[in-house]
Amino acid sequence: AGGIAAGVKRNDVFDSFRSSSLTTFKMIPNDTSYNQTWNDFQKSFKCCGVDNYTDYKTILHIDVPYSCCNGSESQCDTANPSNVWPKGCVTTVVDDIKDNY
Repeated sequence: AGGIAAGVKRNDVFDSFRSSSLTTFKMIPNDTSYNQTWNDFQKSFKCCGVDNYTDYKTILHIDVPYSCCNGSESQCDTANPSNVWPKGCVTTVVDDIKDNY
């Protein structure tokens, strides 16, 4: 029973983290501080968007930023999916926590 409860709690934490991440992500176009925070976060964690890089087009209706580039930003074509981090930031962080704690 304890394992089931722990699994449910983990899902609650994931859902809550995803929900709050999505809320701040949607603020990117209108708030430079959220924009900068997401850019820094994506560079640090080597991730892109909430779920993946397509979030920029489907949710925000803007181009994928250079902070998602998996190589040199100066030579990065973010329209090409092979040039950006494939994993979203929520999954990347959750996987990092699972692997290290």
